[in-house]
Amino acid sequence: TYLGGSNSAEIGASVAVDTLGCAFITGTTMSSNFPTFGPYQTYQGATDAFVTRFAPSGGALLYSTCLGGSTNEDVANDIALDLTGKAYVTGATSSSNFPTVNPYQSYSPGLTAPNAFVTKLSASPEACCFANGSCTSVDPGACIALGGTPGGPGSNCSNTYCPKPPEACCFPDGTCFNMEPLTCTQSGGLPGGPGTICSTTYCPKPAE
Repeated sequence: TYLGGSNSAEIGASVAVDTLGCAFITGTTMSSNFPTFGPYQTYQGATDAFVTRFAPSGGALLYSTCLGGSTNEDVANDIALDLTGKAYVTGATSSSNFPTVNPYQSYSPGLTAPNAFVTKLSASPEACCFANGSCTSVDPGACIALGGTPGGPGSNCSNTYCPKPPEACCFPDGTCFNMEPLTCTQSGGLPGGPGTICSTTYCPKPAE
């Protein structure tokens, strides 16, 4: 696949693959419309580093961000992953406002050379719902790669309801509809239980 914006140049520098088969690419972009997805930063100007995570198929972005300051050039050279899928990026920056968190050093202007940088990137875990109604807490990219649906920022499995597969739902008049269990209950019905369907479930009729 190609990766880049439409109004300048991109250079890929390094790739790493996590345990889910997702490829992490890092490099340099000069395009103001470089594709981002859930970014830590959008394009800052001049030359920015970027980090992009692809789905295992390579056909979708799970995460993509620019990385750099706005006063000069930022270039990424290499990327590595730890066992939890967090990305570590190294490169060079000439930007005095390159983003830092708890830095060992702040920007140190050189006479002719830029500063090296190392940055750790990680997505916050959130609820991830699966088709069978189960839930786990992982980062959104991993959730999508596993076939789940992210619950959104701030969500967790204790405050997120994951819809269950449809099952038989009996109503007081003896009728039956195949419905999601919570919807069944909210509609005044009685769920038949996992795996049940109306064609094989008897719903009691009103007394006559």
